[in-house]
Amino acid sequence: VLWSLESGQWISEEPFELSNHFPAAP
Repeated sequence: VLWSLESGQWISEEPFELSNHFPAAP
């Protein structure tokens, strides 16, 4: 999930999808 840490903007744009792929993520 290195790309996730660097792509903070992407996570902010699709937080609901991130939860689906990474339920363990904060």
